[in-house]
Order: sequence, then C-alpha cells, then structure tokens
Amino acid sequence: MSIIAAPTVLAAQDGLVRHDQLAALGVTRAMLRWRLGTGRWREVLPGVYASFGGYLSHRQRWIAACLYAGAGAALTGRVALRLHGVRALPGESRTPARCSRSTSCGSTARGGPTRTPG
Repeated sequence: MSIIAAPTVLAAQDGLVRHDQLAALGVTRAMLRWRLGTGRWREVLPGVYASFGGYLSHRQRWIAACLYAGAGAALTGRVALRLHGVRALPGESRTPARCSRSTSCGSTARGGPTRTPG
C-alpha cells in the first residue's frame, strides 16, 4: 500500500485507522506524531486513530472497537443490526457493543428508546 491508498482505507473505515495499517500505508511515526500534535488526528483507543478532531459517531465507535479488537473481530446483536441500518428494534436504552476478542473491548453505545411499527 502507499499514501495514495490512505484515503481509500480511511473512507472504508469512517476515518479510523489502526497503527499497523499506518505503516503499511507509508505513514511514518514522525508524520503520526505531527498529526496528533496539531490536533488533526487523535487516538481514540490504544493503537486506533481518528483522522479528524471532534466526537465519534456511534458507527465510528463501533468500527473503532473492531479495529482495536483486531483481525476476525465482529459486532454482534443489536449493534450489528444498527450498523447495517436496521431501525425497527424493540426499545432498549443501552446497547452493548460486543466484539470477538479474548478480552472484552468494553465499549457501550447509548441509544434512546426506539418504537416499533404497529
């Protein structure tokens, strides 16, 4: 991969990237330090960076949790359904984000109650 591929990776991952992906994209440690130092990028989880400032959306938090968990990680349950656009779910005020990793990633997404048709 090259720096030219970086926008493609960032777009596919909603502006998020893992530290090991940066090296493959040609981003040096000095370039990363500069981006972090200027506030253009920020670390959202250990080894996971946002290529923007500001808050992460629920979707970006879920993607960050999977990037942190590593290869083979997957969201399950309600979070996976929401990520894929399913809107009509029975109401629940808290939806845990679960990822397949030997240790829990501990991410929790907060959502408001939802209404089901009918």
